Amino acid sequence: MSAINFVGIGLALFLAFLLIQKKDKGTFDFILLAWLVLNAVLLFFYHLNFEGKTGQFVPILIAMSLIPYLISPLLFIYVSSLVQGEKFSWYAQLIHFIPFTIMVLSMWWFYWVPSEKHLIWVSNGYINMEGPLPFHIRNWSLIMAFSACMYPILCLVKILRHQTDILNEFSNLQEKTLNWMKYWIVIEFIGFWVSFLIIIAGDMDVVNILTSFKVISALIITNVFVIGYFGVRQSNIFLDSLPLNNIKREEKYKYSNLTHLETEVLINQLNEKMKREKLYRNPTLSAAQLADMMNISKHQLSQLINQKASVNFYEYINHYRVEEFKNRVKIGDADKLSLLGLALDCGFNSKSTFNYLFKKYEGVTPSQYRKQVAQ
Repeated sequence: MSAINFVGIGLALFLAFLLIQKKDKGTFDFILLAWLVLNAVLLFFYHLNFEGKTGQFVPILIAMSLIPYLISPLLFIYVSSLVQGEKFSWYAQLIHFIPFTIMVLSMWWFYWVPSEKHLIWVSNGYINMEGPLPFHIRNWSLIMAFSACMYPILCLVKILRHQTDILNEFSNLQEKTLNWMKYWIVIEFIGFWVSFLIIIAGDMDVVNILTSFKVISALIITNVFVIGYFGVRQSNIFLDSLPLNNIKREEKYKYSNLTHLETEVLINQLNEKMKREKLYRNPTLSAAQLADMMNISKHQLSQLINQKASVNFYEYINHYRVEEFKNRVKIGDADKLSLLGLALDCGFNSKSTFNYLFKKYEGVTPSQYRKQVAQ
């Protein structure tokens, strides 16, 4: 038991150290740091508990047993801080600490306010309680199970909504989609049910209780590795996406809609500006930056593109990039640069994105298109 837990503790603390060393840390990095440290503490608690070293320290055992009430909400808050950027508010997250607060107060009442009507003691690494039904330990366990089940679903919903929203924010989505988190949460949700069944099996003596917690420790360590590894590599999604001189305009025109005549004039101006200045060749071009150049709000730019071009910002910009690539292949630039080099010069920032979008718009691969032009 000790070996696997110490591996997990070392891994969590090492990833936490890498986060501390990370440059340009955001709020999301500090939240992930807290999440990693809590997981390390939880694994250390498992070690002490099943080595029989916590029986005489009931307050410590109680405190550590409450850690799971923080881990799931904290992961959700981490996802929220990633997808909300500057809009993230700690005040809006306080509600997620209510179950933890209730548990702390209840445990405090049981332990520090002794009574014949409620007792708390430790036996074989388990906290045992007797008291009024609302405060029964099994009810608390159900709350913890519900929390561990609910928060991955909430994370998934928030990420899926984010993946829709960024199509009207950015022209390149690399490192912004959070696909790694989306796929892992699905796996983690399955892992939750595996853990739940293992705990029940241990409680019913179907499997050895020590074996069940070894499996749970292994699942926690895997979770720490995946989220910690990709979390350390995760950059700020909204870094430099909003020019400073656009902030006041964005607030002023947040709910302002353009008239039909205004959209007709602006879409022509926008199309002309794109063709003349070739703004799409900037791989980091964002909706906020383009709106600033057009002297309108980001909200109005989205309305303009959605209504008049019938596409989102991402598709609008990348259509120009594909057309630029096609034109440059026709004039022979593909003989001077590789297809990838030419694509990068047109504003794409990855081979996979370029190949996917070109095939989507043209129905053929870039190499097939070059052969067609050559013939």
